[in-house]
Amino acid sequence: MIQVYSPENENYDMNGDAVIEAESCEIEFEMNSAWELELTAPSEKNKEILVYEAVIKVPTPYGKQLYRIYNVQKDDDSITASARPVFMDAKDEVMVWDTRPTKADGQGAMDSIFDPEGKYHGHSDIKLVSTAYWQQKNAVECLMSDDENSFLNRWGGEIYFDNFDIYINERIGSDNGLRAEFGFNLTGVEEKVDMSEVVTMIFPKAYNGYMLPDNESINSPLLNNYQKKYKRIIEYPDIKLSADVQEGDELNGVTVCDTLEELYSALRERAAEEYEAGIDLPKIAYNVSMIDLSRTDEYKEYIGLLKVVLGDNVHVKHRKLGVVTNARVIKMTYDCITEKVEGLTLGDYESSYINDTTSIISSVTNAISPGGTVIAEKIKGVIDLLNTSLRAQKDIAKKQDVRAILFEDLDEESSTFGALCIGTQGIQISKKRNETDTDWKWGTAINFESIVADYIITGILSDRKGNSYWDMDRGELVTRYMKATDAEFSGTVKGSKIEGGEINGSSISTNKDITIGRNIYFAGNGDYAAIMGGNTVLRFLSSNPPTTSVDGTNIQLLASNHIFLSGSSISSSVPINVGSDIRLKKNIDDIDISALVDEIKIKSFDYIGKRNNVVGVIADDLKDSRFAEYLITKDKDGYLSVDYNALAMACIQKVQKLDKKIELLESELVKMRSLEVDNLGNKDKKKGSHDKQ
Repeated sequence: MIQVYSPENENYDMNGDAVIEAESCEIEFEMNSAWELELTAPSEKNKEILVYEAVIKVPTPYGKQLYRIYNVQKDDDSITASARPVFMDAKDEVMVWDTRPTKADGQGAMDSIFDPEGKYHGHSDIKLVSTAYWQQKNAVECLMSDDENSFLNRWGGEIYFDNFDIYINERIGSDNGLRAEFGFNLTGVEEKVDMSEVVTMIFPKAYNGYMLPDNESINSPLLNNYQKKYKRIIEYPDIKLSADVQEGDELNGVTVCDTLEELYSALRERAAEEYEAGIDLPKIAYNVSMIDLSRTDEYKEYIGLLKVVLGDNVHVKHRKLGVVTNARVIKMTYDCITEKVEGLTLGDYESSYINDTTSIISSVTNAISPGGTVIAEKIKGVIDLLNTSLRAQKDIAKKQDVRAILFEDLDEESSTFGALCIGTQGIQISKKRNETDTDWKWGTAINFESIVADYIITGILSDRKGNSYWDMDRGELVTRYMKATDAEFSGTVKGSKIEGGEINGSSISTNKDITIGRNIYFAGNGDYAAIMGGNTVLRFLSSNPPTTSVDGTNIQLLASNHIFLSGSSISSSVPINVGSDIRLKKNIDDIDISALVDEIKIKSFDYIGKRNNVVGVIADDLKDSRFAEYLITKDKDGYLSVDYNALAMACIQKVQKLDKKIELLESELVKMRSLEVDNLGNKDKKKGSHDKQ
């Protein structure tokens, strides 16, 4: 049964939100790679549940496992979801800020990444002791990236996922004795045979060049299984005659032989061990389609392959070559609907290069990994090999009566013009004569302690252990733990990247926070500005540069006077002007908002956590006003603000109207008073005429 949990549902111990009737559901398991699930189902029934970040629970060879959907593709008929193990969520949820597991085994390194009380857990049975340094990385980067400090590069191992847990062990899978036979035309099986490293005749060579008498070879039991003989000389510099032993050799595991016969026996035994380790076997990889194989008569002989898991051993007999190779399951495809293996790849798994330090045939060119990283163990092996070769040279060198030898060619026209002086104190080389032509001008000198030369051309300069090196070809300077104390750079630093930021010319860019201890000083007397998004947000003028201080939510600009901006008010000891030039405006119309004054309700209130005893308006009282579009604004969080400038304009208009009314009333009053005077005059006249009568 395949279940789906919505992104919000994290109760994975209970049933999911839906059961999917999938058309197909397959997981591709691959050694030390992300395990990918792909599910296809009818679109109409599942488009609401098969969404990004939903979790699919499926049956697998490792029990029921959770996979997080990261990609969804839909068409009219079907929907396809791609998902990864839910542990990969740790890439986004677990950050390692600064930790250095030092001289730790695999489990110790895991414990430095994961909180034991947290959601994710790491497990390892690796006993190898190593050290790494992780800074500002997510958990998956620490474990599986190609960074030289990753777990895989420091401790090695093989990965399998178990829901919110990850295991990186010495080896995954097991050997249950399963056997299969290939090497003939069989439907559903593709094979790749690589004979390039096969050896069937070994001519062993001990320290100081000793080999078996009469060019004797140690032959493989499979010598006659192949068309040709694969001959190799293999050196064993750790097998020595007692006369050649150096101080400390026995402590370092060198095999010491008192006689030549003992040395010959040791060489024969060591060569025979090579065959036991499989040096005479080709590398063979098989891609097996169990579906195609099921259609053959031989299917019943291979049905055991349905029970394997990643990392398991399969003993494969190659019918044509007549050899049995010990192949591992390095890749497999599993059908979560039928709960069967659909396909698998059998072959040799190439483990992390950190583990590949015991190669039989070594060379200096193998001291660099495919990513260009110097491998400490291999560097040490190269140095040991060089020491061995130089000791051998010393031991076979013939003693000379002279203390120094001079080789010189005095013919300036000669292509070999120059001199070489070799002696007990070192080596000198010259290509020029002195001014008086009485001696050479020695330019290059090599002695026991140093090398002096105009040019040293090399690939890699490394310490003895390969932990710190300078790769000249790649232009890389690497130390195992890069740490600079009181470091000083002279000259010009160009185009540098510093962990999340970049300095290039006049530009400093970063997506991180920048912390400044004290002050920033501007040289010269020019104008300076802080610019954000192409806009000037702060300007310092040379005529009277202000000082800007920021304190929490408060900003104070100090000049001859000051402006103070706090979380609840703006105050100034000088007038504040608002730009009002007609050139700054458009869509200019007359408007009468004086009626707004009648709608205003004056309140007293306290700002929560800020200023008390404030007189003003409540924006909510005005949001339904017919003038709300000129007054009210809403921020991204839904809080309302009032434009007090618009309120002031309404008040001005109201005063203007009232002033006109007052003027009109005063005019009317004057007229009324004039009429009253006239009326009184008329009354007096009438009264006088009556008196005369």
